[in-house]
Amino acid sequence: MPSNSHAMALNPKAYQAAHMALVAGMDQEQPLLIDSVLKQLHSHDLLRQNTAALMNRVDTKYLLPQSSFGELLTTLAQEYTVLTEQGRSIFNYETTYFDTEKNHFYLAHHNGKLNRRKVRFRRYVQSNCGFMEVKLKNNKGRTIKHRVPMDCLLPDAHKINRFVKDCIGEGVAKLQTSLFVNYRRITLLNKTRPERLTLDLDLNFQCANTGQAQALQDVFIVELKREGKMAQSIFSSWLDQHNISPIKFSKYCMGMVLTHNKTLKQNRFKPIISQLTKITGVAPWN
Repeated sequence: MPSNSHAMALNPKAYQAAHMALVAGMDQEQPLLIDSVLKQLHSHDLLRQNTAALMNRVDTKYLLPQSSFGELLTTLAQEYTVLTEQGRSIFNYETTYFDTEKNHFYLAHHNGKLNRRKVRFRRYVQSNCGFMEVKLKNNKGRTIKHRVPMDCLLPDAHKINRFVKDCIGEGVAKLQTSLFVNYRRITLLNKTRPERLTLDLDLNFQCANTGQAQALQDVFIVELKREGKMAQSIFSSWLDQHNISPIKFSKYCMGMVLTHNKTLKQNRFKPIISQLTKITGVAPWN
């Protein structure tokens, strides 16, 4: 297979325009209300957070109703600090995913393939910095993330494509823009051990090919990122008290499901759709 078989034509200006249009009507008052809840927590800066980068880690995700947000934050304040930069604790993320024309990465996840990968460009809106990232979920259940900086205006296409090829190998067809995902993130850091919690709110998805968009309302995703097995903590006790179990939730895969009007293979994700419907009272496609 030629060495440029999965070369991507990079256009971050177009990605940014698509993301801005996707969230144009987003409620701007909600972050202010959430920010008042976050003031219960002590803060940490990015330098402190980078001491627990956790690029090789175990991830566990939980899907929660928005109504439980305040109670959870109040509980976590005892063991966690919140990332705060320039007075902000809520940060906007723009993620552009890439896949093959036949959705190779999506189907690998759906079919339960081990050692599966995802390729994405992530832009941190407030700092306007970006990274091309390749995530590997290996056969031991660990997430290994590789990334390189990518200019948000004029990327070095040769460098970025070389990085992606080195990460995913030669056996994948040409990659193209697949999905736009926007959300707001809050990051918490455990005070005593290398462990992070991210809380993702206001998820918005749009298919890059058809323009079909979908938002997830009234829910948020908590992701626990740690080096090994989950330790007993205030967070684990809170989960037990509320009978909340982990869920397999990929933003990319769910975004693809929600923006393709049931035209993609999706049997593996039906339990997540059912849980979303149970929490919100509305089927995601309605």
